[in-house]
Amino acid sequence: MKFRLVCIIKKDSLDKGVDVEVCLETGSKTLSPFQRKVTIDDLLKSEEFASDTLCQLLFQTGQSRQPFGFSPEQVNCKILRQAINSHPWLYVKSGGKGSSLRRVASLSGYLPFGNKLNFQEGSLVGGELYVSNIKVWWKNLKVRLRYEGATSLFPAQYVDIPFETDDNRWMLRCEKKECELLSLLGSSLDYERSILHIKEDNFDMLKSLMRRGWKLLVPKGTDSHVSVYLKSNKSGIEWFSTGSAGSDDDGVTEKILEAYLFNRNYAECDGNINLFSRQKITSLPPEVVTGTLVKDLDVEKLYLPLPVLTNDELNKIHTVVFQKINAKLKSYQMEGVIWLAKMRKKRIGCLLADDMGLGKTLQVLAHLAILEDGEKKHLVICPASLTANWE
Repeated sequence: MKFRLVCIIKKDSLDKGVDVEVCLETGSKTLSPFQRKVTIDDLLKSEEFASDTLCQLLFQTGQSRQPFGFSPEQVNCKILRQAINSHPWLYVKSGGKGSSLRRVASLSGYLPFGNKLNFQEGSLVGGELYVSNIKVWWKNLKVRLRYEGATSLFPAQYVDIPFETDDNRWMLRCEKKECELLSLLGSSLDYERSILHIKEDNFDMLKSLMRRGWKLLVPKGTDSHVSVYLKSNKSGIEWFSTGSAGSDDDGVTEKILEAYLFNRNYAECDGNINLFSRQKITSLPPEVVTGTLVKDLDVEKLYLPLPVLTNDELNKIHTVVFQKINAKLKSYQMEGVIWLAKMRKKRIGCLLADDMGLGKTLQVLAHLAILEDGEKKHLVICPASLTANWE
């Protein structure tokens, strides 16, 4: 869908500045009906507005949703006045609702312009990062800057057009402080689109930014966002959660690891969204993951080093295999038989997970043949097609 921006000067309300309306681009010289639900993101996604000066200035002055427009204080800035004067769709409107529009060539004669006022710089509160998609939450983070007393949020690219605070004061953005704040994002920042591109394994970068005052927010509902907090447990599992800093985290880490096993990067628990890095989970010691997922388990015993077999135990294995097994085991198969003996000595379960055709059945038969007479009762569960092999 293609759009057209239309600048409108209200002749009977010159103190209102310039309205910017959106209509469909039909290719005609006449205007189609105005579209009142188009956002700045919708405009920036379209090719014709990716480099359009007027659209960029809407974006840079913190206008995200309609109604779009510029006040006389803003139009008094040269960069904006030039953009409007060079805009192909500039109109004057006389009268109220339903009155006709008359196309004009420039702002001259319609808006009074004086000398540029010396506005004070506003107070930069900090930076905010907005998650676009929680499934891949680290991708395409929207970067916005917040000023004290201003409802609008501003993108990374600086512009010296004033903004209005909630108490009707006009202020300028502080370029120096913005540069200092944005420098923390490094080369991962796309200034023109105000998007931060990071990799999933750069979880620590976000941690560092949040410790230095940046906020990370996730979508909640259609039009709102909510902040997340950095959390961790004693085992070293870390995540970002919409739950407050002091909320109860029982069960959250278990949900996170379950989501990890299902190849997800987020988990929802008790109405809260929890964001984590699968790559950081992968780097955790296995006893941490197992101990969190499986309750009442002697994790320390499970992850103790494998016991060493004595010379007598090793000699017995080689003797039994030589005397009782009517096959010559390959070296890796013999290694598997010795490993099974170590796991039995450790008294924990295990999986012999060689690929198909590498002799798992032979290794298990050799292992069973080595056992003492008192350990000779076994249950073999296998596909029906393999029962003859086992017999």
